[in-house]
Amino acid sequence: MSSKCRIAECTKSPRYGGLCDMHRKRIALHGDPNGVAWSVAERRDRVRITRRMADRGCTATQIARVVGVSERTVYRYLAAAEPRTP
Repeated sequence: MSSKCRIAECTKSPRYGGLCDMHRKRIALHGDPNGVAWSVAERRDRVRITRRMADRGCTATQIARVVGVSERTVYRYLAAAEPRTP
């Protein structure tokens, strides 16, 4: 086994599959070893798009595919949304 993580410029020691813990977790969470959490603005945009699509009658599966989150996250976004005023 190599003494370095297989991600370029990472000098941490690998544990599983040639990846260090940090890069393995990033792949699991974001699907990208260099991925990082969304900014507040990006999350706000995703919530807004989720609400608009739900208002138009899209299913959670369709919304999840477009927004790039899981169906569970779609339901969380909708449940946490503030009530709309007409």
